[in-house]
Amino acid sequence: MSSFVKGFINDKIYASFISRRIVDSFVVINGRIVFVGESKKTIDIVRRSDGELIDLGERTVLPGFIDAHMHIDGVGISLNTLGLRGVSSIEELKKILREYAKRSRGRWIIGRGWNQGLFKEKRWPTRWDLDEVVRDRPVILTRVCGHAAVVNSKVIELLDLRSIDSPDIMRDERGEPTGVVKENILSMIRELEKSSQKKTLKSSF
Repeated sequence: MSSFVKGFINDKIYASFISRRIVDSFVVINGRIVFVGESKKTIDIVRRSDGELIDLGERTVLPGFIDAHMHIDGVGISLNTLGLRGVSSIEELKKILREYAKRSRGRWIIGRGWNQGLFKEKRWPTRWDLDEVVRDRPVILTRVCGHAAVVNSKVIELLDLRSIDSPDIMRDERGEPTGVVKENILSMIRELEKSSQKKTLKSSF
């Protein structure tokens, strides 16, 4: 038996996503995939090459992913969060948030994509803006760049941001956190949110 030729059958292979093409077998020779298609052809190739035939038991096979600095995990998360790209005002942001909060069942409300440069109010959103819409659940809305976000007062209370001395917490003239956070503080909030979500998942089983 040749150890250089292996055929894999009885699987679900996503050979292409655009347009979507799903087949049930593939052949590997010397570590390289040389054929993707129907099982009948794979079996024939393996038998002619005296290779090894492996049944994958209906497992799913996906092509390799190459991340061209798009943070593919973040892309996946963004598909399940509130999209705010192109929002042209803080009032519009609040309206979208209000509608999303009504249908969202998660403890945290997470969104991304806003850009204060597009807002007709010509200012950054604040925790007080978000509090007008959602006060009982933590809200974190990340800016389009991913390096800043606005959170509501619930998040500020959870992390006790008032007591943290950091340039990554924007404050008003009274020294009160405005709800806009950056870099290290934003990372802290994300870690808190992830930890909270994990606890919620565990308690549901």
